[in-house]
Amino acid sequence: MANPYRELFHAPGARAFVLAGMIARMPISMTGIGLITMLSQLQGGYGLAGSVAATFALATAFCAPQVSRLVDRFGQGRILPLSALVGGGALLMLLLCTRL
Repeated sequence: MANPYRELFHAPGARAFVLAGMIARMPISMTGIGLITMLSQLQGGYGLAGSVAATFALATAFCAPQVSRLVDRFGQGRILPLSALVGGGALLMLLLCTRL
């Protein structure tokens, strides 16, 4: 059976676009795994780790469409640096709370 997605890669620049998207989205999936690993090692179980990772996933699922709406309205240049700062700050606070 022929692969219908193969045609998509014939467009100029499609391979670079897919590669950049794959690299840019890698930290999104790795964050949940990292949270579970870190908290399970510190707490000796998966109860807290799973609940924190689930809360993180729910918050991400809730915030992503809101950020997308803001990007559509005001543009990437204004919204994405602020969004990255808030997301990075939240992860930094989680690490700080875990450490203390």
